[in-house]
Amino acid sequence: VIGKLSMTTAKYLANNLQDTTDISKIIQAHKKRETLTILTKEEVIEIFDYGLKAVYGEIFKLIIIFIVAGFFHILIPTLIISLVFSTLRLVAGGSHMSTFNRCLITTSTLFLGLGYFTDKEEAHKAYEEAAEKYFGEFKRND
Repeated sequence: VIGKLSMTTAKYLANNLQDTTDISKIIQAHKKRETLTILTKEEVIEIFDYGLKAVYGEIFKLIIIFIVAGFFHILIPTLIISLVFSTLRLVAGGSHMSTFNRCLITTSTLFLGLGYFTDKEEAHKAYEEAAEKYFGEFKRND
């Protein structure tokens, strides 16, 4: 769905350009090239499609996360976590998943999991249960 939407939008944008020179100049400046290579409409469509897939994918991911967060009544903590995480990611970078689905699952688990354990006592109880399950007698007692 995201791929079809981004391709349709990319074609619409490229077909409504009078000239591909402006896009070519932006690419030239970004890649720090000396010579200007005028892009074809197909190349412009490919560039737009690539960028739009990323934008539409993020929008879709956030909608899913916030719908699930609302269902579990953790919308505000999840919103705060996502804002803090997004701000941190701007300066810290981060790892990237190999597919969109992996990214969706990982991000959803991270945001919703952290949003669910905003109560200190609940988080400690979950930690104790997991420590007992995985470490048994060797768990660290806090």
